[in-house]
Amino acid sequence: MNNPSTEKYKLFLLEDDPVLGESLLDGLWDANFEVTWCQDGLQGLAQLQDNQDYHVLILDLGLPSLDGEVLLKKLRHGRNAIPTLVLTARGQLDSKIQLLNTGADDYLAKPFNLAELIARLQALIRRTHKKTVSYIVWRDLRMTHDGSMAWKADQPLLSSAILLRLLHAFMTHPQQVLSYQQLNDYLYGNTVEHDSNPLASHLSRLRKMLGDTYIENIRGEGWRLN
Repeated sequence: MNNPSTEKYKLFLLEDDPVLGESLLDGLWDANFEVTWCQDGLQGLAQLQDNQDYHVLILDLGLPSLDGEVLLKKLRHGRNAIPTLVLTARGQLDSKIQLLNTGADDYLAKPFNLAELIARLQALIRRTHKKTVSYIVWRDLRMTHDGSMAWKADQPLLSSAILLRLLHAFMTHPQQVLSYQQLNDYLYGNTVEHDSNPLASHLSRLRKMLGDTYIENIRGEGWRLN
């Protein structure tokens, strides 16, 4: 089974059973995880405290030198928020609730299916590594900070990339008059653009899309959000 993402996620595996560990190592690598395997609780804790670049942790509870549940408590008390899936042979509901209260994000009882483990890991990563999207707002216009999407009165503005880029220039410089040269540089970068017609055409289309009251022409100076 292959991970559908092209990104190789870093996974830390804490499992002392050599047979299960080898099996997981092979299966997880095949699923596009970059796996670091450790079989000792104290060593694993030290590695996790020194390196917080891992995307997800698989944690067995019955570890030598340091119990997995104690290890998880130490991680959480040290403000290490690594998403953690616990492997447990404990079947009682109370134990599972205790694990979640301790700081586990998910658990899987042994024996388990490798495909289910991988699916749970992928879901856990999607939940916990989802990027926070922030917006620029002007009147009833809203735009993502990267300029990739925009809305007017919460309705998507279905537009070309060049018009979104032009709107992004205005949204990131509210009330500032932007000259032809500034807008041209914003749209085309270092590409020399001598003809003002393309920019004038883009501005006309953007004003038609938004409504004439949104972009104001300051004669002899440039344009600004109104």
